[in-house]
Amino acid sequence: MKLLLVIVLLFPCLLPAQTRNASDIYGEGVRAFYAGDYQTALQKYSEALVLKPNIIGYLYSRGLTYQKLYKDSLAGIDFLAVTKLDPKYPDAWYGLGMVQMDQKKYDGAQDFFSHALLITPGDVRILHQLGLISYYKHKYFDAIDFFTRIIVV
Repeated sequence: MKLLLVIVLLFPCLLPAQTRNASDIYGEGVRAFYAGDYQTALQKYSEALVLKPNIIGYLYSRGLTYQKLYKDSLAGIDFLAVTKLDPKYPDAWYGLGMVQMDQKKYDGAQDFFSHALLITPGDVRILHQLGLISYYKHKYFDAIDFFTRIIVV
C-alpha cells in the first residue's frame, strides 16, 4: 500500500484521467505546447476537455494546437465553439481569421478579423492581418491605412 502511495505521489500522470484534475491535465498540455510537443499538448487538452467540455481556455488552446499541426478544419471547429460560448472572445475570432488566411480565403478572413477588431479596436495583430489581406487583394490604399494605424497605436 505504501509503495502504491509513493508511485502515485511521484508519478501522478499514471493515474486515470477521471481521478486527476482537469486543470492539472491542461497544465501538462501547456508545458508540452511550449516545449514544441504539439501531439502531447493536443492529447492533454483533449483529456481536459473530456472532464470540463465548456472551458474556453481549453478549447482555445486545443484550437491553437490544431493550427500548429496544420489541421485547420479542426482548429476552426474549436475556435467556432469558443465564439459560441463567448461571442466577445477576440482571440477566437482572430484564430478563425488565421485559419482562413492559411487557406487563402481572404474574404472570410477579413470578416473574422473585422469582427475581432470591433471587440478590441487598435489590436496590432488584427490590423496587421487586415493590412496583409488588403495588400493581397490589391487594395493598396486600404493596406497603407491599416499599416499606418499600427504605427499610430
